[in-house]
Parts: sequence; structure tokens; C-alpha cells
Amino acid sequence: MTEQAATVSQTEPGNAADQLTEFDTPTFAGASPATSIAVSQFDAAYRAKPPWDIDGPQPAFTRLLQAGLIHGRVLDIGCGTGENALHFASRGLDVTGLDASAVAIGQAQAKARQRRLPVRFVLSDALQLTALGETFDTVTDSGLLHVLSDDDIQQVIRGVHAVLRPSGHYWLLCFSEHATAPGPRRLTKQDINTLFSKGWEIKDVQPGSFQPVPGRGMEPETASWLVGIERR
Repeated sequence: MTEQAATVSQTEPGNAADQLTEFDTPTFAGASPATSIAVSQFDAAYRAKPPWDIDGPQPAFTRLLQAGLIHGRVLDIGCGTGENALHFASRGLDVTGLDASAVAIGQAQAKARQRRLPVRFVLSDALQLTALGETFDTVTDSGLLHVLSDDDIQQVIRGVHAVLRPSGHYWLLCFSEHATAPGPRRLTKQDINTLFSKGWEIKDVQPGSFQPVPGRGMEPETASWLVGIERR
């Protein structure tokens, strides 16, 4: 998808907050080793209210920011409607949010205008991160990697390595093998060790959780791994 930094005209956030999505369906197949979840499926979800869009940052990333572990120039890949990126910017960081869903980026840009926060939201594919022509100190990923196929995961990791400065950090929050929610893949510790075995140093792997929208039939917190990886 071609990068587009200009404003994307889409539905303002919150207009369909009570509508469920296919991601709420217990039988939703989601991603697999051979198949990524399609951008069109995310567009449809953002026209309603996806179960991960909690109208605020994911608590795991709030804690990282408070600990000083998200710093410098930040790239938030798979930013969705922008809540993590907007939170980072509200604390004074230089932030770029990137997503392939035009609906999500339109909502994120509207939020940035409403909150008067200088976040740059870019409509672009995370499989083409080098097209940005920029480098960053920190890359954050709240639920992108686990919606991709094996090949797409490898391509995103190569792209993150290319845009991170040496000793920069990639913070990844992904479903673990203990998660039960439909849609994303489950990544084990061994998967993570294998994916980041070359060109990276895994600094920290700890149990984490995704907080979903309340009342959507999901567990209050979905079992995940919160992973800190340093670019070598």
C-alpha cells in the first residue's frame, strides 16, 4: 500500500461503538502460518468497534513508558486508531504511527486533531517499513506481529531491523500460547527466540496481557508475551 501522510477522510471515531465485528466471533479463524488477516477485515472492524480498541493506551505500554523504556523517536507499527501513539506524544515523544487500514488512520488523525497532539499518522504497509526512509530509536508493536503469516512476520522483522538504529529497541506485545481469544496466532517463547535469533538480542520476555473492550465476551485480560528486543 502506498504511503500516505495526508489526512484520510473516514468516519470519526466512536460512531459505531456498539457494533460487534467478526473478531468477536468465537469461531473466527484469523491468522495462520500461511495466511495473514486481510487489511479489508481490519477496515470493516474499525467501521464498528474492534474488541482491542479500548479508547486508551494498552496498560503494558503505559508501564513501559513510565519506566523510561520507550524513548527518542518512536515508530508505532499497526497503530490502529492511535491510542498508544497519542499517549506517547502526550508525554513529549516524537511519534509516528503507521497502519495499513485507511479507516483506522482516519480515526487516529481525527483524535490527534481533537487532542492537539503532533503525532504523524501514516497510511502504509508494515511490510514496507524501509519505504519510510527514516530511522527510529524505539519501535512498538501492540498486536501486529501475531496477525501475520510466517512469511509476513519475517518481512516485518527485517523491516523493523532496518529502521531501528543500532541498540534501538523493539517492544512487542503478542498473544501467548495461553491465550483463548479468536483471531491472532499464539507465539510461544521458543517462537520468539527463533524469530529473533539473528541480528537481535532478546533483553526481556515476561508475561503480559491485552486489555479488551469490556463486555465483549472476552476474558478481562488476554494472556500475552511482552518482549523487549535490542537491535544489534
